[in-house]
Amino acid sequence: MMPSLSRSILRYEWKRFLAAVVALGFSAFLIYAQVGLALIVFGLENAFLQNARADLWISTPREVKTFFWRQDVKRDVEFTLRMHPGVTAVQAMVWRDAACRIAGRDDQPRAVVMPIDVRNNYLCVPADFIARFGVVLEPPQTAVIDAASARAFKLKIGDAIEVSNKKIRISGITDAYDGTLIAFLFVSAETFHDLFPSTFDLRYNDYILVKLRDPAAVPQVKEQLRRLDGKHPEFQVWTADDLYWKSLYFWLFWNDESLVWIFLIGLALVIGIVITNQSLRAAILATIREYAALRALGLSRRALRGIVLEQTFWVGLAGLALGGTLTFLFGLALGMIKLKFYLPLWFIGGVAGLIMGASLLAGLLAIRVLYQTQPAELLR
Repeated sequence: MMPSLSRSILRYEWKRFLAAVVALGFSAFLIYAQVGLALIVFGLENAFLQNARADLWISTPREVKTFFWRQDVKRDVEFTLRMHPGVTAVQAMVWRDAACRIAGRDDQPRAVVMPIDVRNNYLCVPADFIARFGVVLEPPQTAVIDAASARAFKLKIGDAIEVSNKKIRISGITDAYDGTLIAFLFVSAETFHDLFPSTFDLRYNDYILVKLRDPAAVPQVKEQLRRLDGKHPEFQVWTADDLYWKSLYFWLFWNDESLVWIFLIGLALVIGIVITNQSLRAAILATIREYAALRALGLSRRALRGIVLEQTFWVGLAGLALGGTLTFLFGLALGMIKLKFYLPLWFIGGVAGLIMGASLLAGLLAIRVLYQTQPAELLR
């Protein structure tokens, strides 16, 4: 009886609940959109980690807040790493963030400039990168750019871009790093030395990349290298997944913009709860006599509470459906301008739980109007 009664009320009085559905839907959409935009920035790091072929990443022993953070790990750490019998390759990785000048643009977009040893099977790029672009990077002052940035900057092979007041020619375009907001520029080691002569220090790297003989042995080798480092660590050992979650945690909660979107998420939830509560209160007050009749027929407070909470459950589901639809359309719009909008499944589930919790809380608050009304007043 209870479920059919709740759904019947929603079916015939749907207009009274529409404001609550819209409020919860927009709350969900605002949360999804804000976090999705934050993850677009994080996509720069995620794209790099996904395409790299290193089994382990070696960083400084200092705190690592995010993947693209200056590390300065000592190069002599390589000798310690090579001592392990499971290690087959050790390669240094450095990068620089630089402003670019592009003909026809007044702004100076940022780019991550990465040196590649074209004579080696480099571990920070996809497996086919050297085969595809090694030859085109051999001439000095040439670079390979990611496809998304080439479209955004309206660059094609043969065009020039200015980095560190020096012109380099685009000699290749890779589609491995699509959907990021910052450009990737891959250059040869010689070109990198020429672009950044004063900042390049042979004693330090940003990371040291390690390839193992048996990739399945990553957990064991990771622990063994930690013990090999001794009581006074000179490095930390990470997997790509470790760096992924570390960086994701930073971008969501500890960067300069985190407090803003966390506040906006809280505000969206509060507004959703308040509007839903007021809508449910109005719906209950509009049908207060019907609830009084149910009380007179012997329904307990618990049964009436069940009716209202089931209504809030369906309102919450409708709000999630609306929020999901708006988020999907928002993602399509960003896709049209070549931005890769995505949300992890665990986050989608977490937000769905928050929205349902907000809906049920609003329902619990609205139920009080039933408890605060005297039976005699209901039958007037």
